[in-house]
Amino acid sequence: MRMGRSGWATLAMAGLAWIVWLLTVLSAPPTMPGAQAVFYGSLLAALTTSGALTLAALQRPRERRRARSVASFLPHTLVASFLALFALWLQSLRMLSWPNALLLFALFVIFEGAMGLASRRHWAG
Repeated sequence: MRMGRSGWATLAMAGLAWIVWLLTVLSAPPTMPGAQAVFYGSLLAALTTSGALTLAALQRPRERRRARSVASFLPHTLVASFLALFALWLQSLRMLSWPNALLLFALFVIFEGAMGLASRRHWAG
């Protein structure tokens, strides 16, 4: 896997986000003003960038095509991370149930399907 500038920037962002999240978990009490916002924000950034790096590392390049860059995976992992954090937030409020989890999963599938159709239409013409 070759990493360009976007790959190195994403790797740096992932490392920074995981460090901020870890420091928040270890040193900030939940009652501290802004602690929850930093917790959820840094976890969103960490999951998004780590997911994009993982998907870029696991991809198999197609014949006669270059491998996709890390940046091309960021929109997909951002949606997945946001929905996972939304489920985590619902669980913290004791409101996450199987129907809610299935609705979040269905929302992810619909969004990915729409992105697939839009990219197919964009690249076809």
